[in-house]
Amino acid sequence: MQIIKKYRIYLFLFLASLITIILHEYGHYIMGTILGYNMEFDFNGSRPIGGGNFSNTDQLLIVISGIMFTLVQSFIAYYLMIK
Repeated sequence: MQIIKKYRIYLFLFLASLITIILHEYGHYIMGTILGYNMEFDFNGSRPIGGGNFSNTDQLLIVISGIMFTLVQSFIAYYLMIK
C-alpha cells in the first residue's frame, strides 16, 4: 500500500496518458464513421477498412477531429483542476 501511495502521481500520469491516446484516436474513428467510411480502431491509430482513400476535405476533417477531442479533454481537465 505504501508503494502505491508513493508512486500514485506516476500511476495517475500513466492512466491520463492512456486515456488521452484512446480518446484522440476515437475522435478520428468517430469522424470517419460520420463521413461514411468503414473505419477500424486500435491503440496505434484509426484507418479505413480495406485501405479506402479519403477526399482532401474528409482527410482534413478526420485529422482535425482527433486534435479537437484532445483539446476538449485538456480544457475539461484544466477546469476540474481549478475547481
